Parts: sequence; C-alpha cells; structure tokens
Amino acid sequence: MGITRHLAFSFLASFVVLGTARADVWTANNVWDDAAEAKFGQWIKSLPMDVFSRPDSPYYGIATDCAEAVYTLRTIFSYENKLPVHFNNYEGKNLTNNNKDFDAVPEGTARLRKFINFVKAHTDTATLTADTYPIEINRTYLKAGAVFLHPESGKSVPITYRSGHVYYIQDVEQNGMIRYFSSTVPAMVRDLQTRVDIDFAPMNKTGGYRAWKRPQSGAGQPGFSEEQFTFANWRPNAYGDGDLWDAWQKVIRRRMQLRKATLHEEVEAKVENVKGYMKERNNLVQMGWRVYQSKYLRRGLKCMDDADYDDYSTPTRDVKIQSELIDLQTAVTNLLNSAQGSGQLRQDVFASYKFEVMPGMTVDANELWNTFETDTVIAISEPEHSPEVRWGLKQISIDQWPCPERRKQYHDRSRHVLGDPDPTPQPSAPFHFPWLDN
Repeated sequence: MGITRHLAFSFLASFVVLGTARADVWTANNVWDDAAEAKFGQWIKSLPMDVFSRPDSPYYGIATDCAEAVYTLRTIFSYENKLPVHFNNYEGKNLTNNNKDFDAVPEGTARLRKFINFVKAHTDTATLTADTYPIEINRTYLKAGAVFLHPESGKSVPITYRSGHVYYIQDVEQNGMIRYFSSTVPAMVRDLQTRVDIDFAPMNKTGGYRAWKRPQSGAGQPGFSEEQFTFANWRPNAYGDGDLWDAWQKVIRRRMQLRKATLHEEVEAKVENVKGYMKERNNLVQMGWRVYQSKYLRRGLKCMDDADYDDYSTPTRDVKIQSELIDLQTAVTNLLNSAQGSGQLRQDVFASYKFEVMPGMTVDANELWNTFETDTVIAISEPEHSPEVRWGLKQISIDQWPCPERRKQYHDRSRHVLGDPDPTPQPSAPFHFPWLDN
C-alpha cells in the first residue's frame, strides 16, 4: 500500500513537472548586434521574391499583405539564426520567440508557422512605429533590411491617404536609386513585388526610413536620427503635395549616390516599375474574373458583394499605373532631349516596351497610355468586367455594364480621379496616392 502510494505520488509529481515544462517557439542563442543586422541585410538583398509562392520553398503558402510580409521575414530570419524577436501590439499578446502557447505543435517550421500567423493577427503598419525607429540617411544605416514606412492613419486624415504601407529596402545602387520590395492587399500567397525608387515623403515622424529595434534589454538604437524630417522643408501631413515629395526624395537620392544616374538608367527604372505594377494588376484581374464567374455569374448574379468588389476592383492601382506612365514619359523625354536620344520620337521608344496584360498577350507602352491616360480608364477598374475590358482591349459603353447599380457611383468616383472627361482623349492628371491599396 505504501509502495503504491509512493509510486502514485511520483507519477503525479512527474506529470506536474512535465506539464509545466512548456517550450519556446525557438531558443535564441544569439543576440542582435551590428554583425547580425548586416547578415539580415544580405539575406533581404538576396531573398527570392517567390519565397512564399514557390512550391519547394520551406515557407511556401504563407499569405501576406505589406506589414505581414515585413514581420514574417524578420521572424523567419530570427528563427533560422536563433535570434530573439519581441514585437509590439495593442492587446498585450506575447509576440516573442519565448511564447509557450505553441508547445503542442511539433517544433520546427510547423511551430514557426503557427507563431507567424499569431504575429500577423496582432500587428500592422501602426505597430511598426513601435518596433522600428527613424535612421540617419547614409549608406551605413539606409541599406538592405531597413524599411520605408507609411503607417495607417486615423479618421483625422483624409480617407484617400488613410491606409498604410511599408516596403523593405532591398538594395541601394551606386547611382543612389533605392530598390524596394513589398506585398500588398488583399493578403494572399504571392510573389513579392519589387520597384525602384518611390515618389513620396513620410506623412509624419512615425513613418519614413526606419530600422528594426533590437529586442534585447538595454540595446541601443544605432543611427537614430530625425534628420530626414528636415529635408526639403518637410512638414507633417503634406497630403498630395507632389512638389514636396519630389524635392524630399531628391535629397535622399543625393545623400545616397556615389555617382549620378544616367538617363538610360532613369528610363529603365521607370519601365521596371510599370512592369511590376502590371504583373500585380494582371494577377488580380485574372483572379477577380475567376471569382466573378464562379461565385456570381454561375448563380445568375451580376453584382459582386462589397467585400469582393473592394478586393478585386483596381482604381488606386490604376492611378499608380497612370503615375508610373507619366514618370516614364518624363524620363523618355529627358533622354530624347539629350544627345543620347538619337532623334527618336517618344512613340517609337514607347513602342519598344512590351508588357503582358493577359496570359500570352502583350501590349506596348503606347497602348497602355491609350488605356490608362484617357477616358478609357473609367471602365477598366470595374471587377465585374472581363479582362479584355479591364485592359482596354475591348470598349463598352456605360449602359453595357453588367452591374447597373455600380454605374453612377463608379462614374462619379472616376471623374474625381480624372476630372470632367474631355471630348478628345487627353492625358489625365492622376492623383498621387502611392499607398492607397497597400
């Protein structure tokens, strides 16, 4: 009897000990220091843009929007290199590698993925203001692994500027051009999108060029500086001030360049940006059309619900393409006005740039201009239209729209972007809302 009681007590004690020995997501044997940050920067610089969409990637299938991609990549690198993470949130959640809520999940990438989903659910561009800090604008600190942040704003901000966005810095070239990559909305499994340079300035001091805070206790903030908020007479809340944004970015370029960019480099950078937005839009148009056909047309419905409509309409992406095409025109004009232009016409140069708009179908930059910089743009953002209509390859009148209730609201919204339509097609003057749809 005594032996039995002793064994029972021993078993119970063992159970209590084992039950409380809960596991971290991963054990951090290293610390964030200059060497670790340099390694992180090189990792970001060489990161495949299909890290989440390539089937043989260990992180295949992770869906992201812009902030989720930034947090997820910092988490993955920390996991792979046994470094700590300690992210902020508004709900008191334990967003650290020491979180023991996932010990029932097999250790390794399975547990990591659960933690990543947990982090994504409790962070956004607003929490990034607490997890990062503004940096000096030089090649020591503005480098691969830093971010450019436009945090989500509150209701005091005009609605067209309210959404947030964040880019990773992928590289800084000798000519001062900065390469970025990011994800976007809606959150899904996708290739990360690259671009060269951006054409806006931070709206306030919680945004701009920033570095990750180091999570260990007592860690400093190397390169902390608010100097960027003194460039080009910067002021907060400069909504829509394209002149200020342009002047501010020119200061950044001068700070970072070891030599001036050639006119050919300027043109090629603009072409690359147009291609990036075209690829993103192409994917969304095709996906939206599949959703519309399977979810609505098959059931005899003509109108998407509001959620799907918001996910698959593209007005702000179309404004971005408008802006990029105008920037491309400016760069080409500058090239042609120089000795490097060799007497070519803008239309000839535009004809040499090809862009895929549908699988197996390409158009040149002149055709894109006719689609995005004329009144044709009024119809192409509509997700209840076919891909041919959405790329301007097929024209329809307003009374042919599949969803009649969209006609007036969409036409009014388009007039807000384009201005009153002119009887003769003319280039529109797009609003510069680079972060509207994340």
